[in-house]
Amino acid sequence: AFVRLLEKIRPELVIIDSLATFHSKEENSRSEIQSVMEKVKQLREQFGCTFLFISHSNKFAFQAAKEGQEPTVAEMAGSIALPAAAETVLTVQKRPSGGSSVYHTKSTLAQKTKTFGILVEDANDGIVVRGVN
Repeated sequence: AFVRLLEKIRPELVIIDSLATFHSKEENSRSEIQSVMEKVKQLREQFGCTFLFISHSNKFAFQAAKEGQEPTVAEMAGSIALPAAAETVLTVQKRPSGGSSVYHTKSTLAQKTKTFGILVEDANDGIVVRGVN
C-alpha cells in the first residue's frame, strides 16, 4: 500500500513520524533495522524522493544534555544501524530559555553546519519557524 501511494503522489519529501512506528522489526537489532533502511534506500532511488525520519533519543541523551554535552548519533534510540544508514542526522534539543537547538550530528554528503537555534510558533495558516540566537 505504501509503494502504491508513492507511485500515485510521487512526493519530493516523505516525513515519517516516528521511525519506531514505521516498521515492525526489532528496534535494537542491527540486521533487522539494516534491512528496513535498505528497503527505504531502494524506495528513495525508485521514486527520487527524500525520506526524513523522526526518531527519539535514548535515555542517555537526557543525562548528557543536563551535563551540557552536545548530542551524538550514539544517543539515538534503537540500533546504531539507524544513524549508520543515514546521510544526515540533525538532533534537536529543547532550550531552557525557549526554542530549540539544532545540532548537525552526522553528514556524509558535506561539511557539518554549526549548531543553530529555532523557534516554532503557531500561525493562522500553519506554523512559523524562526531562527534564534
